[in-house]
Amino acid sequence: MQTSPFQRVTFDCDGLLVDSERITNCVLADMLNELSLPVTLDDLLEQFVGYSMAD
Repeated sequence: MQTSPFQRVTFDCDGLLVDSERITNCVLADMLNELSLPVTLDDLLEQFVGYSMAD
């Protein structure tokens, strides 16, 4: 039986370790610009930071 080199795995689901909200908005800005909807990252951060994707 092979053992794992890891003792623990941490899942970051609330932005504690990684600010995924900024990353998500970067991707969203890229996607919207590809669809000819010109927005900047600053636009999205101003409008959407703190909300869920459903909101």
